[in-house]
Amino acid sequence: MSSRISSRQSLRCFVGLDFHVPRSVRELVEQFANLDRTVRATPVENLHVTLKFLGHVEAEEIRAVDGAVREAVAGVDPFDFDLVGAGAFPHVERPNVCWIGVERAEPIVQLAAAVEERMQPLGFPPERRAFSPHLTIARVKARPPERLFELLTENAERSFGTVKVDRVVLFESTLDKRGPTYSKIATHELGRGSRV
Repeated sequence: MSSRISSRQSLRCFVGLDFHVPRSVRELVEQFANLDRTVRATPVENLHVTLKFLGHVEAEEIRAVDGAVREAVAGVDPFDFDLVGAGAFPHVERPNVCWIGVERAEPIVQLAAAVEERMQPLGFPPERRAFSPHLTIARVKARPPERLFELLTENAERSFGTVKVDRVVLFESTLDKRGPTYSKIATHELGRGSRV
């Protein structure tokens, strides 16, 4: 583990899927980024599918957490899934989070369950809400412009392409006034092992 990690008391972490983002997604995110200040588009380099948000993890626990991720992905081969349709939580008419949906998601659901199972002995409580894989593309702070609703409607059933997943990453999320910055603590290549 690097000295950058060991010299800090805790890190804000999550486990997610890292993959090449299709051009169609990049173009939609750019449209969200060009809306007004009530909408904060996710930077393309931050786009991912979250398997489990861990919150603050003590630096001395990172190695055990990373080991649990390694166990969760052991024996899992690379797989594909489809990005289909845009929507919002909690509802399109009252959006807080804008997303692109995931289809053929069963491998992701199984991976998330495996991560969840292996994190519980380390003291991370299970999620209370059912796991719903998605790609967060923007967050909304207040009443957004009408164009946002139009973009969601126009893309509600759009196919954004197929994504190949060959790695699971333990990420650190660093927050500042511009939003989160993600860095990779460890990458676990599906079917191959891991590298730090």
